[in-house]
This record gives sequence, structure tokens and C-alpha cells, in this order.
Amino acid sequence: MKRLGKLEERLHIERLRLHRVIDNTGWGTGMRRVKTSPSFHKENELMRKIEILKDRIRKLDAND
Repeated sequence: MKRLGKLEERLHIERLRLHRVIDNTGWGTGMRRVKTSPSFHKENELMRKIEILKDRIRKLDAND
């Protein structure tokens, strides 16, 4: 349970970071750069880890 809380907190922090990066992207960025959006890899990885952990908890609860 402690690990789940930490992962959810890290996901929240990563989402805040992504919003900050997106908000700081200027209007003309698309004209100057090929890649204009931030990477969502870290957020996706955290969501995957949270789902795996929740599945494990559900299985443990089902066995009890």
C-alpha cells in the first residue's frame, strides 16, 4: 500500500510537470521545432506500474 501511494504521488508530480511544460510552450514553437509536445513516456510508465500493483492487490484480496 505504501508503494501504491508513492507511485500515485509520483504520477501527480509528473502530470504537474507536463502541464507546466505545455503551458510554457510558446505560440511560434511549432514553426521553429519539429517536436513541439513533451514526452509522455514517464507518465505512461507510472500508470502501467500503478495498474500492475492494483492487479496484484486485487489478486491478494481475492485469495483471502
